[in-house]
Amino acid sequence: MTSSPSSYVPLPTLLDTERTFLNEHEGCTKCRKFYINHHSRDCPTGFPKGKGYKTLTITDALTAKQGKNTSTSTTISKPTSKPVAATTPPSDDDNEELSTIAAVLPSISDYSSDSEEDDLTIHDVSAPIKSKHLVWHCQVHGLTNDFPVKTCALIDNGAHLVLIRPELIAELNLKKHHLHMPEPVDVALKNGQNSQTELYEYIKLSLTSLDAVWTLKSVRALITPGLCMPVILGFPFLIHNTIVTDHKACSCIDKWSNYNLLNPLPVSPPPPPKPCLKEQLKELKADKKLVLTELMMVCNTHFKNHKLQPEIVEDFNVAGAIHEHIELLAAKDALLK
Repeated sequence: MTSSPSSYVPLPTLLDTERTFLNEHEGCTKCRKFYINHHSRDCPTGFPKGKGYKTLTITDALTAKQGKNTSTSTTISKPTSKPVAATTPPSDDDNEELSTIAAVLPSISDYSSDSEEDDLTIHDVSAPIKSKHLVWHCQVHGLTNDFPVKTCALIDNGAHLVLIRPELIAELNLKKHHLHMPEPVDVALKNGQNSQTELYEYIKLSLTSLDAVWTLKSVRALITPGLCMPVILGFPFLIHNTIVTDHKACSCIDKWSNYNLLNPLPVSPPPPPKPCLKEQLKELKADKKLVLTELMMVCNTHFKNHKLQPEIVEDFNVAGAIHEHIELLAAKDALLK
């Protein structure tokens, strides 16, 4: 008689300590008995039942060595909470029993043995320590130079401002504007402490892609000395220009024009200019000559094959034409009278 699913108790996973005891005392990792003359591959007994299972200890190994059948192992108690993969510091309001949370993870050695019950797969999910920044190579026009100046900008969706170096402003000779109120900026991890800086000036910044296809809408960039990049484009740039950022694909796409700032599509060459009217007439005459030549060839072929019969046309009746014209003039004269 088979047991119902509700009464089924799974067999606990073999612990590292139990495996060590079985290996040292000639045991089987399948039936989990000591001093047995077989291995897990040819075990005739099979796995023990999960209900009432007791954890193997060194006392069980010594008892089996002396030929005794007693067991002093303790029963595995059911955990009161789900295992977690991290430890958190206890708070003052937590109970003493929940103040320490241990990480319970399967050991790699549990799946490297010849045991048949360990049919599991370990998925190694490791996130990278660091990733590349989203840097946009662009150009900016100044007031003194006739040609744009190439620069690079860091696209940072964690910054709430648009920042620019004062050296780039001096090179472009851009006009500065004063803020009504200074903007405080905190710089973390500098000499081990947070240092606060106030920004007082800004410029109106507009950048253009290197292929001159896309130009961003003008944003206000605060002048920041000692900036790590020439330009940092934060949330005002992303919101004002409707930029959608995909961090995995490393793409920043304008939602309206579908232009990718970081990976733009190759620019197709412009179409050739249309020829002038004189050239068009010359080509038209040449095409007409070719069509007439082809038509004559087709007609001659049909005549040779007797596919076309010529139409017999009567000779021109001169007297009839004169008589018809006289009648026309007489009718016109009668209408005038």
